Amino acid sequence: MNIKVAKQEISNCIKAYLTKDSKGDYIIPTVRQRPILLMGPPGIGKTAIMEQVASENNVALVSYTITHHTRSSAVGAPQIVTMHYDKKSFPVTTYTMSEIIAEIYRKMNITSLKEGILFLDEINCVDESLSPAILQFLQCKTFGTHKVPEGWIIAVAGNPEEYNKSVKEFDVVTLDRLKRMEIEPDFTVWREYAYKNRINSAIISYLYNRPDKFYVVKNTDDEKLFVTARGWEDMSDMLNAYESLKMEITVDFVQQYIQHPDVAQDFINYYHKYVSCVIDKDFSDILTGENMDRIKADIEELDSEMRNALMIYLVHSLAEAFYECEYQKYYAKNVVEMAEEVGKLYEKSRLNYRSDTYSVTEGMRQKLAKLMETNFISRNEMAAIRNAIKFVDDIALKYATGTEEMLFIAEIYREIQMEFEPIDTNYQIFLNKTRDILDNVYNFIKENITGEEFNTYVREFAFNSHITKFINNEATGEYTELINEKSE
Repeated sequence: MNIKVAKQEISNCIKAYLTKDSKGDYIIPTVRQRPILLMGPPGIGKTAIMEQVASENNVALVSYTITHHTRSSAVGAPQIVTMHYDKKSFPVTTYTMSEIIAEIYRKMNITSLKEGILFLDEINCVDESLSPAILQFLQCKTFGTHKVPEGWIIAVAGNPEEYNKSVKEFDVVTLDRLKRMEIEPDFTVWREYAYKNRINSAIISYLYNRPDKFYVVKNTDDEKLFVTARGWEDMSDMLNAYESLKMEITVDFVQQYIQHPDVAQDFINYYHKYVSCVIDKDFSDILTGENMDRIKADIEELDSEMRNALMIYLVHSLAEAFYECEYQKYYAKNVVEMAEEVGKLYEKSRLNYRSDTYSVTEGMRQKLAKLMETNFISRNEMAAIRNAIKFVDDIALKYATGTEEMLFIAEIYREIQMEFEPIDTNYQIFLNKTRDILDNVYNFIKENITGEEFNTYVREFAFNSHITKFINNEATGEYTELINEKSE
């Protein structure tokens, strides 16, 4: 199965395992809840889907790569305790709490989430000294003498033998206690993830035109050549940084992530063509509705590959505009929330900065920390909250003179209100600008794009969650109607 199907299966399993009957008991007893085993090649996204499933099901996640653990950290350190049997005392060996089990309790304390997923990667590559403990863990849901807490579902992942010589096969007894899923790489599914996580448009465009290059592994004694989803994603982050710094992108740079000389060379050739034919041509004017005559002439000069690349570029550019608009919305929302808290202090005439004003931003910091622990927050929301906190802190600090602890809350509140007006106006400007961009692309597509290029645009539009979210929340049905009409 591909990773999207696996994600749905895992989500369904989580819902079933955590459903309780009218008496408050799990309808599937904990002892009958088979651990989920994901088997698939490295770098395919097994850890990423566990993070997504946990977030979407509002449960906590504790994730480890088990090969990083020794027996003592996984099982606990041995200790001698005194036990009493039949009025006699005996020294008995027991174990301190496993680091992994302890992390589950820490996560529950911080997040207040009592149910979650314990995910252990590379489960079939552990050291011989840890193998018996892993088999006990899979069969009994126990590390050492400590059980995984009720309400915590076990999920593990492993690599097939052809990808890792350290793999140890599970016996039938163990496999018969697991819920096994075989996962295969699928670019179509990854493309949706790539848009959501803002992978560089050149990478998406390249793989759209050459999907056979998405995942390639050759693992022999003579050579180890590999291209993985993880490699493309990690290279995207660095590629974005290099582009913003105007640093040269070379094949040596690409080979640090795409460890297959032929694929790396093919990508760098495509990248330079993409930059020359799409990026350097200022097709961004389509978003502003300017220079249409020049745009049409430039499009005529593109081959079919680059015309498709242009459609992906437009989708990516739209998504970036919507992403920025979403940030402005989150930012304004969190400033308002903190301003209201400061306003309540003002109404109560409480004036002590350290115990009152600071508590507003400190409360928001704690909220942010908790959201980050639970993975219930996007990078966009994280940045918005962090910058909103800074905004309120900066205003409050303006009124802190010398070592005085007393601040004029009324002045702080009035300045937040005064300063917030341009923030709110700024968001409205962004929203209107983004709607204009949507209209400009709508008109361009309607008047100039047909055939295969239009189909490419429609497909990529549908894959991009940032676009569909904005369309559903902030735009009219006009744009969607055009797509439905053209695609029939």
